[in-house]
Amino acid sequence: MLTLAALLLIAVPLGLAAAIAWGGPRDIAPLASVNSPFDGVDFSGLPPVQHWVARDGTRLAWHAYAPAGPVAAPRRRVVLVHGSSSRARSMHVLAQALASAGHEVAALDMRGHGDSGPRGQAAYLGQMEDDLEDFLQAVPHAGPQTLMGFSAGGGFALRFAGSARQDLFEHYVLLAPFLHQSAPTARPDVGGWASVGLPRLMALRVLNGLGITAWNHLDVLRFALMPHHARTSRPAIRTPWR
Repeated sequence: MLTLAALLLIAVPLGLAAAIAWGGPRDIAPLASVNSPFDGVDFSGLPPVQHWVARDGTRLAWHAYAPAGPVAAPRRRVVLVHGSSSRARSMHVLAQALASAGHEVAALDMRGHGDSGPRGQAAYLGQMEDDLEDFLQAVPHAGPQTLMGFSAGGGFALRFAGSARQDLFEHYVLLAPFLHQSAPTARPDVGGWASVGLPRLMALRVLNGLGITAWNHLDVLRFALMPHHARTSRPAIRTPWR
């Protein structure tokens, strides 16, 4: 007769295997409210991609928008942070409007998005904050600066504003920020925007705690993007656990 310890020794690996195999994010329908607005955007005026090098040696991408009008004094620079599954080009219309109003604009591809490193990957919590500080050092600005973030980028901006590096920006602007899944501003199931494979996520966390990373390439997050938008956004529809 099997002892309890023996049963656990069998059940736990089987449970982890099942969670990894079948506990990934479910398929979700694309959201027209998120995808359709970009179909009519004219990206012909998108500035060329530039790069800075983060402290770990990764080349990270950004776009520079020059301010309109004569430059009589140092202009305010607005640093734009996009939302989840997106990239700097998603902020193109806003960046153009800010530049037309006389601001310098830096729109960033955050790490793991767009042209900034491998898809959906960050080495540690807080690495994106380090990346932003590295950008400010690599591309210095003489005038005042504002950090403006949209959706998940707004949540990032809020976290940065509450950190020890808050004085790197004079102002913070949060546009429809994602604060927390249980915040009063959050809709159930994120409004159908994202699907999290929680069983797989938890199983991978357990395995990572044991030093096992063989399945970290598997998707744990899926977004409601149209396929043609997914091809140009990266990390696109699926995001792996890293």
